[in-house]
Amino acid sequence: NELTAVQKWNHRSLQFNVFDSNATLLLTSARTDAREEHNRVGVAFALEGKTFISEPYFSPAFGRNILYIAVPVLNEQSKPVGAVSMRYDIQEELHETFAAHASDVSTNTILASADGTILADRDRDQLTQTLRDSPILTAALATPTGTTLLQRGENELLVGWRQSTNPATLGGKPLLLISEISYDEVMAEVTLLRAKLMIGGAVMAGVWLLLAGGVASSVTRPLRTLLSAAAKVRDGDLTTQVQLSGRDEIGQFAKAFNEMVHGLAERDRVKQLFGRYLTTQVSEKILKGDVNIGGQRKRVTILFADIRDFTTISEKLAPEQVVDMLNEYFTEMVDAVFEYGGVLDKFIGDGMMAVFGSIDDSTDHARRAVQCGLRMKARLAKINGDRESRGEPAICIGIGIHTDEVVVGNIGSRKRLEYTVIGDGVNTCARVEAMNKQLGTTLLITEQTQREVGEEFMANAKPEVPAKGKSKPVRVYEVTSARTALRAAA
Repeated sequence: NELTAVQKWNHRSLQFNVFDSNATLLLTSARTDAREEHNRVGVAFALEGKTFISEPYFSPAFGRNILYIAVPVLNEQSKPVGAVSMRYDIQEELHETFAAHASDVSTNTILASADGTILADRDRDQLTQTLRDSPILTAALATPTGTTLLQRGENELLVGWRQSTNPATLGGKPLLLISEISYDEVMAEVTLLRAKLMIGGAVMAGVWLLLAGGVASSVTRPLRTLLSAAAKVRDGDLTTQVQLSGRDEIGQFAKAFNEMVHGLAERDRVKQLFGRYLTTQVSEKILKGDVNIGGQRKRVTILFADIRDFTTISEKLAPEQVVDMLNEYFTEMVDAVFEYGGVLDKFIGDGMMAVFGSIDDSTDHARRAVQCGLRMKARLAKINGDRESRGEPAICIGIGIHTDEVVVGNIGSRKRLEYTVIGDGVNTCARVEAMNKQLGTTLLITEQTQREVGEEFMANAKPEVPAKGKSKPVRVYEVTSARTALRAAA
């Protein structure tokens, strides 16, 4: 609607095009059914924040000499976020200018390009002609201003010219404003002739500047609103909505934009909700549809951890205090699991189970699991420091780590699923974790895990201990630190 209003206000505005920041054409408005393809160079200049003006040229589509103008659309930070281009009827503009400043003497004024093409003519009778072989063109290109006598039939004419700065962005050669007048009348009209030349040059420059600034400010206001809102969404603000009404293309685009943002916000809310119950990796796989019912055999490393003497501690606390303690404890422990790429499998009362290597094909899952166990010990020290400052007793935990082949997958019914691991390795890991209390340790790993990590950690072999439900004793190692940490300290 605003484009149409501009064209009604100025009938020389032949065609408007509006582009987004990717140079995609959003809409076109033209006075007639004629259309020209957009100037890719001009649009590129505008999207870099620069105004582009073409050389005057003859348009076969519009049947006249026109200008192509492209201006940037700037946001509140003066950054280009789109572009508006226009085809302008320079032929008619200059004809009316020349006609308005005509005198009573026998004179004619034309505007020509450096190659001799006549762009505008007061009398309209020379538009199909050219100055290419004329001595006037050679003389006008040689000196910025000048006059010469020219014999045309029985008439002797005084021809004057003035080079006008070419406003074209990529132009170089000047435009030529040429007037011819009867020599007999020249003395009476010298002053008027100079005024014409000055006025013609000033009007040309003024028209181009006026159009470049006026079109951008009157047409692009709703586009600025849309592009500014798009930038906010790009930066993560999914509460953004645009208030643009109307049934035109911009109004429909604004409605579609608001619906898109609503959909993005809903998807983000679902993803955040999943993240409260599942690790980010698992929730993303579920949202993508990559997790199916069933499972696959895979070698992974399992970690069990629980609080020592939890029953004794909880008996002395109110239920609310127990929940606060567990939330503080699990927050730190789960962060440690995620830090080393583990998947939180489940909470079991005061205990938790995590799996490493279940959702990827990496082979370093044993090393990451042991690093996670050491990280959990460090985070527990922080928790106990805070508890001591509040006059609360310290928490002791046991951590068991075991590497084995298990079944990994989405286990359960169609209505209730749990992404977990199943197998004897899970039971073995739980038994190893329980051995910490008997052996007076904090972090135990099995012989299978020890073989995977090699010499990366300080691991002391412990006596073989019978494990509940196992026919053979389980060989375990107490991990105290990473060897790299010891070398760094040394």
